[in-house]
This record gives sequence, C-alpha cells and structure tokens, in this order.
Amino acid sequence: VLPAQLRAVQTAICAILLAWRLAGRSYRESAVVFRRNVKRSQRYMLLVFIRILRAASGRRLWLAVMLAVVFGLPWPAQTAHIASGSAGAARALWAVEMGAEIETFSAHESAVTSVAVSPSGRLIASGARDGSVQIGSVVGGFFRRLPGHTGSVHALAFVSGGQAVAVAAEDGSISVWDTPTGRQRVRIQAEGGAFTSAAFEPIGRYALTGAADGAVTLWDLQAATEAQIFIGPQAGVTSLAFGPGGERFAAGYDDGTVVVWSLKRRIEPVRFQVHREKVTALDFSPDGRWLLSASADDTLVLIDLKTNRPGGPLRGHAGDVTDAAFSPDGRTILSSSADGTIVLWGVERRQEIHRTTLSGGPVSSVAFHPGGQEAVFGLQNGQITRVCVATSCG
Repeated sequence: VLPAQLRAVQTAICAILLAWRLAGRSYRESAVVFRRNVKRSQRYMLLVFIRILRAASGRRLWLAVMLAVVFGLPWPAQTAHIASGSAGAARALWAVEMGAEIETFSAHESAVTSVAVSPSGRLIASGARDGSVQIGSVVGGFFRRLPGHTGSVHALAFVSGGQAVAVAAEDGSISVWDTPTGRQRVRIQAEGGAFTSAAFEPIGRYALTGAADGAVTLWDLQAATEAQIFIGPQAGVTSLAFGPGGERFAAGYDDGTVVVWSLKRRIEPVRFQVHREKVTALDFSPDGRWLLSASADDTLVLIDLKTNRPGGPLRGHAGDVTDAAFSPDGRTILSSSADGTIVLWGVERRQEIHRTTLSGGPVSSVAFHPGGQEAVFGLQNGQITRVCVATSCG
C-alpha cells in the first residue's frame, strides 16, 4: 500500500491528465469519462466543479488545477467507523474499501490495550499497557495526553454524550476527564488491590470493576464512592459489560462462566457456563435481547436473554478471541483474534459474512463507530486501522 502522501501526488497527477482530456468536451461527455475513471463517491462533486469552472473560465489550466486539488484531498467515504486497541504502539487508519490503508500515526510508547470512539464519530481515545491515555481525531492523530495511571488500561469509554472520557486501570485507579479541556473531573483510587477488568455505563454515572477473587464492585462516579459489591464465582473477573439503560450487567470469569446481574430489581443472578477457557469480552445487543461472549477457547457465544439459553459456539478463529462487539443496529458482530484475523458475523443466521487477516498480529479491542459501516482495529505491531465492514463504503 502506498503512503498517503505518495497516493495524493499520484492522484493529483492523474487528475491533471484527466482534466486536460476533458477540457475540450461537453458536460455530458465529461460525465461519461468520469463514470469510467472516477470512484462513485467523488463523481458528483467533481462534475459540479467542472460545470462551475466551465462557466467561470474557458482556461483548461484552471480546470486541471482544481481537479488536482479535489482528487488529492482525502475525501471521506460515506461510512462509519470502528475503533480498536492493539498490542502495539502506533495507529493506522483504513477507509473506503475493506482493508485499504489510509494513514498511520503513533499513539503510545507501549502496547495499546483499549480504544473507544466518541458518539460523534470524530474522536478516538486510546489506553496503553504503560497506563498512558490519549485523545485524538479519527483522521488527524492524537493531540491530548491524559496522565495519572501507572497500570495497564483495562477499560476506556466516552461517557456523558462524548463530553467526558472514563478510564480504569490495573493499578486500581478510575478517572473521568473532560473531553474538550482535558481537565480531570473524577479521581478514585481503590483500596486493597488491582483491577482485573472494568466497564463504564454510557451515561457516565457508574463504573464496574472486577477483581481476582471474583468480586465485582459498582462505583458511583458522581459521588466518587463505592456503591455495591457483587460476589460471583470463585474465579477472576476477566470481562464486564453494562446492558442498555444500565439496568443490568454481565461479568465473565477466567473459568469460562458468564453471570448476568440485575441492578434495578432484587432477582437472582443468572449463570451460564458457555466456555472452556476464560471469557475475554462481553457485549449486549442494542435492544438488550442478546449477550455476546468471547473467549480464549477461540469461540464466541450468543446468549438469548429472553429465554436464558445460550446458542452454539461460533467458530472462525484459530486463536484466542480477544474482543467482540455488536454493530449499532445489532445485526452484525465483529470479532478479533490473536491469530490476526477479524471476522464479521451475521446475527440472524449466525454465519460468517467476511474475514480479513491483519498483518500485525493480535487485536486487543474492538468498538464500532456510531454509523456502523467502518471499523478501526488495533494490531500487535502498534497499528490501528479503519476498515470498511459494509458491502460498499463508497
């Protein structure tokens, strides 16, 4: 794949040649040529430029220059994004077509462990194994570093409609930062041990943290205090997730158990033994009907929370499934693996839709952009990629 700068020069030169070819033709003739030479997502805008320039000036030099500028710009496809963190220390963006690289930029000096995309789709936040946290633009790189954590970042999320970033790290610290200013809103330092996993309620009121003894703690972020402790299996908590509306949560353990707890009603938790090895990721579907569980046993399982019945395992990876997430519409699932593959699954038929092998190795976290048509994945070599996961993103 050519670097972004070289591709820009190449497309600009092609634009100049194409502009000279079209300069003596009619608008209709130009449209025919553009259909053969230009991607669909660019045609309309370029044809409008031609029409304006023909009316303003008969000089084909101006047409050539304008087309060179338009072709050279990184026009965004009409897509959404996915974010993911990896065991590496740089970032890359992918777009337009599945697997097509756009840009690479550095994020951390150690392995990236978690990433999140803001509700607006404009910002990415990432955390690393050394405790560093950064916020940046999806297309422009990182511009703000958030200090204060010394252990590996277990969870990171945009909360309060994207106005804040919440972070939980292995060192037992929880912090909430103001997105526009970078000011720290909340700081909690837990006593008595490190966190093994964490999750945040999207509204930003509560956080969950897990411990090696199987305890799950609910934290009130507004009061900066411990709210409740849930005692589950005698196994380490390896994954946590809030359900839609924050009325329940799920916890995954290193013995392959998944437990769903209610936060609003006094009912017994529901336990599922769905994996042979530790649970690596959990995610609720947007409508709350399904719970997705991923595991180090190389499988994913969809649990029907209406009937409390787990489905059969989804097998498509040759290594640990490191993360998995529902799309915003709940119709598809993305999973990443230690074998370097990412797989898009259909929820209704439980079938693989598309598979891509990423060159850098394991991917550690996955998060859909609000639009749901693109994905950003993190690799072991430090890259983070934005990838089209729809049939067409042009």
